[in-house]
Formats: sequence, C-alpha cells, structure tokens
Amino acid sequence: MCPECGVICANRKCEKRLQSDKKCKKEERDRKKKPQITDIEFLFNDKPGDDIVKKLNAFYYPTGPHNKDKGIEEWKCSYYDDEDNDCETKNYGKDVEGDSKIMPFVDFFELWVTHLLQDSIEWRKEISKCLNNNSLTKCSNRCNRYCRFFKKWVEQKKKEWTQIKNHFEKQEGLPKNQHFTILETLLEEEFFDQIKEAYGDVKSIEKIKVLLSKRRIKKDDELQNKEDIIEKLLEHELEDYEKCKETHNDDRCSQDTQGGRSGGTHDHEDDSDDEEPPTPLVDNACSGDPSGGSSIHRSIVNRVAHHFREVAHNKMKENIKSNSVKGSKHNVLEADATKGIYKSSGNSVPLTDICTINENHSNRNPKNSSGPCQGKDQGRFKIGKDWTNVNEKQKTTYKDVHTKMSLCHKEENICSSDCNNINNSFLGDVLLAANFEAKKIKELYTKDNGLNDLKDKETVCRAMKYSFADIGDIIRGRDMWDLNDGSQKIEKNLKDIFDKIKDNLPDGIKDNRQYNGDPNHIKLREDWWEANRKQIWHAMQCALKSGNEIQCNNHTPIEDYIPQRLRWMSEWAEWYCKEQSMLYNKLVADCGDCMKKGEGGKECMNGSGECRKCKQACEEYKAKIKKWQEQWDKMQLKYLYFYHEAKTTSRHGIDAYSGAVEPKDKPVVKFLQELLPPNSDKSG
Repeated sequence: MCPECGVICANRKCEKRLQSDKKCKKEERDRKKKPQITDIEFLFNDKPGDDIVKKLNAFYYPTGPHNKDKGIEEWKCSYYDDEDNDCETKNYGKDVEGDSKIMPFVDFFELWVTHLLQDSIEWRKEISKCLNNNSLTKCSNRCNRYCRFFKKWVEQKKKEWTQIKNHFEKQEGLPKNQHFTILETLLEEEFFDQIKEAYGDVKSIEKIKVLLSKRRIKKDDELQNKEDIIEKLLEHELEDYEKCKETHNDDRCSQDTQGGRSGGTHDHEDDSDDEEPPTPLVDNACSGDPSGGSSIHRSIVNRVAHHFREVAHNKMKENIKSNSVKGSKHNVLEADATKGIYKSSGNSVPLTDICTINENHSNRNPKNSSGPCQGKDQGRFKIGKDWTNVNEKQKTTYKDVHTKMSLCHKEENICSSDCNNINNSFLGDVLLAANFEAKKIKELYTKDNGLNDLKDKETVCRAMKYSFADIGDIIRGRDMWDLNDGSQKIEKNLKDIFDKIKDNLPDGIKDNRQYNGDPNHIKLREDWWEANRKQIWHAMQCALKSGNEIQCNNHTPIEDYIPQRLRWMSEWAEWYCKEQSMLYNKLVADCGDCMKKGEGGKECMNGSGECRKCKQACEEYKAKIKKWQEQWDKMQLKYLYFYHEAKTTSRHGIDAYSGAVEPKDKPVVKFLQELLPPNSDKSG
C-alpha cells in the first residue's frame, strides 16, 4: 500500500516520507474559499513478487461490492489554491489498516503515473506471452483469463486518469489556455523513457513524440484532438487486448479443450492444462497441427492486416476533417440503411433493423433480377470442384506472368447482381447482398458437404470472412476478377453512385484533394468501406442467427485488409487440404487389407485382390492430387515473382519498379514487404 505519510518523488523515483516530516500531519489552514474537490479511485498494489494478476487478485475477484474489497483506495483531492492542493485517503484497501495519509497533488500525480507505468510494463510481459506466434495458434484458458483481467485493469486506469486530469485542470496558477500543453510536457519530460518501455512499440512511440512536439506550440483551444500520451498508451493496451481475444476467448477455449474447463475459472486454479504441449513434427501440411505452419502464418498475416486497417482508418478520419463540421462526432461517410428508400415492389418498404432485411429492401428491377443471388454458381462450395484459371478466359489485361493465377468460382459468382441498380440507398443494397451471400454460403456448404462437426462450421465462418473481404474489394475498386460483363457493369454503377455520394458531401470534405482528380473515386470508396464495414459484417452475421447452429466471431474480420491474391491462395490451400484429407482417408481404407499383410504390406502379393485394389486407389489419389499440383505450380511461380519484387523494392518503395508491378498487384507486394523478416533486405 501507499506509505502512511505518502512519498517524496524525485528523478522518477519515489521514497517513503518519514513520520517526522511536517507534511505527515495535516495542517489546519485559514481557508477563505471553498475547495474544488475531485474524488479519485486508485487501484493500488505494491506487493513484492508474484505476477500482476496475483497482485490484483482482489480487484478481479472482490469479496464484496465495496472499493475496499476490490483493493481500490478512495482518494479526495482538494484544491484551494496552488499552495494548498492536497490529496488524502482514509481507505487503504482490502486487509490493510492505518490512519489517513495525505500528500500534495503533485506528489500524488507522480505516484499515480509511476505506478501506472510499472503495472503496464508488468502487464506487457504477461500479455506478450499470449501474443507470440505459438500462443496464437490455440486458445489458452490462462490467456483468456489474463486478457479479460487486462481489459478490466485498462478500463479502471482510464477512469482514474480522467479523474486526475479533471483535477489538474482546476489549477488556476497555470497559464491560461496552456493546461494541456503543460500536462503533455510534464509527462514527456519526466516519464517518456518509462512510457516508451510500457508502450513496447518503439516506432509508434517516436511518432507520438513528433506529434507532441507539433502540438506543444499550439494553445489548448487550437487543438482538435486533446488525447494525451497516457490516453494513447491505454488505447494501445486495448489494441493488444483485441488481438489477444481473437484467439483466447470463451468460445475458442471451449472448442479447443473439447468440453474442458472454460475461460471462466478463478486465478487460483491450476493453470497447468492451459500450457501448450510441444507440437510434434508432422509431414502433412494439411494435418491441422500448428506445426504445419498454417495457423502461425495466419496469425502473422493478421497482424500485418491489422496494421493496414489502422492506417486506413486514420486516413479516413483525416480525409473527412472539415471546418464545416467542426465539433461534430458524426462520420459523414457512415450510412444509415434504415433511412434508405426501397421500392423494388413498387411501394417504399421501410427497414427498421439490419437483421430483418429481405429482397423487398432493394431497388432491383424485378424484370431483370429475381433476387440478390440470381444466376450465381450453386456449386461453388462443393469440395473437389476445380478452380478456374484466368488463362482459360479469352480476355485479360494482365501480362503473361500475371495471368497464371488460379481463381475460385466463388469470386466469379458473388451475390452482387442487385448492385446493378445502385442508388442513394447504396448501403441497403450492399447489406442485402452481404446478407444473402452469407445465407447462400451456409445453404450451399450444408447441401454439398453436410454440416456435422465443428470444423465444418468453422469453414462456413471462414468462407463468410472471405466473401466479406471480396465485397470490400468490389466496393473499393480492388477486385481482380473484373473480366466478365457483370463485374464491369458493377464497376460502372459504383462510379456513378460515388459521383452522387461525393456531390452530397459537405464542401470542406468534398473539396479534399484526396477525393478529386480520380473519376473512379478510389480514395472515397476506400474511406466509405472503412466507415461502413462493421454494418456489412453485421448483416452477414444476421444470416446465421436462424437455428443458432453456427457461431462466428462477433468482431469485424480483418480479411478485407489482406490483398485478394493472398486470400485466394489461403482459400485454395484450405480447399486443397479438405479434398486431400478425403482422398487420403479413402486411400488408407482401400489399402487397409494389403497393408495388414506383413510389416507394412511386405507380404501383400502382386496381382492379389488386395494389391489390385490398393494399386488402383494409389493411382486415383496420384491423378487427383496432380491436378492440384499443377495449380500450385502456377501460383508458386506467381508468388515467387511477387516475393522477389517485395525484396527488391523494399529500400526504395513500391513505385521503384513501377513498370514491373501492375497497379492492382502493388498491394500484394506492399503486404509482403511487411511480412519480410527484420534481417532481410527490407529497410522499413
């Protein structure tokens, strides 16, 4: 707990104040005005040893509803004037006795920040164990619990910091209109090294430092964003929590332990079964075992995708800033489908909830379209169905090396025919297409393959994420499958609708140079997607609610920030592994009798019935796998080329070899640059 008489802080170190110190006793002062009081709830611990969770056990598992039971100290800071500004507590927290303690606000401020950063550094050590490549392949109850506790701690500290900042603002002796600048300067000068260690990301913290130096020369009322470095640190902590819970959550843990203990256990329970066992070496990359590499690689790819999504989100916020909407928190690009007008049936049909959307909430022409999925491939989710190669199409704008890419039938046949009559109710039409696409995925996969076990349901969820990303690529003008007439009509209609969207933007935003000079409105379309992607994913999730037999992650997927070609490769690999598994099981069954004769079939005679059956099965297996091998050879050549371009352009940027990489392939090369290891030619 805090020392009885508080602490003396200097040079980022705090020492116990002695009982003999005159500040140990509360002085009776002649005060002529009422104090400005701020109540602050301080989650404090100074237990030596143990990890951060055990230190704060009372906070996570309180024995009662009171703050004392949670290990929270109740402080009251009273500001009379700059010389009379003290903080006092009488609540020491759980199981601690003592008299009240008092200290100047400046000491309390330094104590709180120092304590926050120490806890943050301890938390980073624990949470990083749950975010490394191995930990992100399988849900751990321990990580599930720690990540939930971590979020609770961050939310408590955000609450405390708000209270402390409120009291900081009450200091009348500080220069007017400079409170925020002084606070930022104090934090940077006194605590920057500790903040950098707590933040963990050196590049990001240096960028923050540059931002602070620019903001420091402005007055408080000139700053649109007063988010200080502590708030940025706590937001960064919440980002780590979001990454953690993608793998370590109740649903995943209950699945991975196959009915074992869920993530709701108490900290004092044995965590031994949460530790991941050493993964055995396997030769089959489709085994499903993490050592096959797919899970680890997916987690690394997702991290890069999170980075690109964050960049896109920040660009969107920057692009829609305008003096004409100053002070408004509304995102002018965020649409509201419930305000759309839908007249496919002749009369306007209101939409009150996304999950009630149906074909009546559309502006399609019934004479030309019978529904959102009219004419779409009904067999695109059947295991074993061949993938189309773009070379088989007679028309292409790509160079030869770019045409050797196998494409999935699904992208050819995405539920987008209702986009042929896009109007001002654009979001409603997109939501309808997304909703019906998700329903069709579930229907076709169940029909073609059955829907019996957990892995099948996970496949449906992955297929939904891929289709969500495909819709995003179409909206943003990134769709690689733009060779057929339907896709070209959609692209033309998208240009028309974004002409209207741009015309209706506020003048300050409409005139943004980012949104001008491009008849295709690519930048505007990218920002529109970022602003509305969450609603579109929600519409797809609504399609799974009937029967509740499939549960997909509630959080908006990140696949839309993985380039389309890389998604195709991942999806191709998943379908290959599914068919390879079916073929391999049949091979094992057909060769079973032969393999039982002697050790590994040594006594299975050539020409015998068992041998002929096994031989035929082997030939069938080899022939079918050969088709996949041929497709892989084409993709491998393609991605080796992209990888080479990523390495050779990394030092000079993606435009260094502008003639070698087509515009639609540059996102792939840029993404691969981020995946290059630190010791490669990539310089950052």
